[in-house]
Amino acid sequence: MLQIKNLSFSLKRDLRPLAEDFNFTLTPNTRAAVIGEEGNGKSTLLKIIAAPKEAAQYVDYSGEVITSGEVIGYLPQDASPTDTSGTVYEFLSGSERFFDYTGKELAAYAAEMGLPADICYDDRSFNVLSGGEKVKVRLLDIRLRRPSVILLD
Repeated sequence: MLQIKNLSFSLKRDLRPLAEDFNFTLTPNTRAAVIGEEGNGKSTLLKIIAAPKEAAQYVDYSGEVITSGEVIGYLPQDASPTDTSGTVYEFLSGSERFFDYTGKELAAYAAEMGLPADICYDDRSFNVLSGGEKVKVRLLDIRLRRPSVILLD
């Protein structure tokens, strides 16, 4: 279960409040969407949940984010350049769980994502993939970590 209690947050650069006393509970097997205009804190909310130390660099926040042992998978809008500077294989094999899978299991996961079965061992540069392929490979990387909650930005 993911629970947010009395979360308030504002940007450090201009002290603009983005949310005040926000409460939310996500129970198992539940899907939810956060909808709002650009610049109103949707990505910041997800960052506070998934990577609070990173979020603290640009936002002040208070309240509680209770993950109750959940494994959080987070797909930000853009991949950082350091994550994508090598080959597809280097990108995926950098996951702590990659080598827990057999080649057959990796191929099955790739197929579920609409990717070629051999994508996990692809020696092409990650940066030559199409935009859609990059997103699918990044999502495959998250799935290999076996998250119980996936946040898609």
